[in-house]
Amino acid sequence: MRRIMLAVADGLGSQPLQVAVDDEGGSFLLEAAEHEAAAIAAKIEAHRAAEAEANK
Repeated sequence: MRRIMLAVADGLGSQPLQVAVDDEGGSFLLEAAEHEAAAIAAKIEAHRAAEAEANK
């Protein structure tokens, strides 16, 4: 994936990055980042809840 992104960036300059992080157009990369952030937050919350339950 990294090689693909570098090849695209090399060929098109900064335009792919502007499209990737544009929050008005519902960019695929932004949606993927938000999805991953939500998944990580859910895992952290589940871990904290399990620790709290174990400490009772």
